[in-house]
Amino acid sequence: MGKKINNHILNCLGVIMFQQRRQELLIGKLQMKVDELAPALKALQAQLIKANDEIKAQIEVLRNADLPQEAVDAVNAIAATTQALDDLNPDALPEPAPATE
Repeated sequence: MGKKINNHILNCLGVIMFQQRRQELLIGKLQMKVDELAPALKALQAQLIKANDEIKAQIEVLRNADLPQEAVDAVNAIAATTQALDDLNPDALPEPAPATE
């Protein structure tokens, strides 16, 4: 009976070790995906910053123009929306942690 218990324990340990290795491989795959995603997010952030700067520049041009009150109100609404969108975009993305093995 003791031999059966020992075999069962060894089988359980084998399953645990297999599952642990499987989890390590999955974590490695996830880290690779994160590493691939980071440059794409940085490029998107750069595009958003550029677009936001261009919109803000056009808003300033419009604010310096002689516009009817309705247009001024529209420009102010656009400026508020632009600022709200800018607030959603972090000033800097955190650097991804280096992949560990």
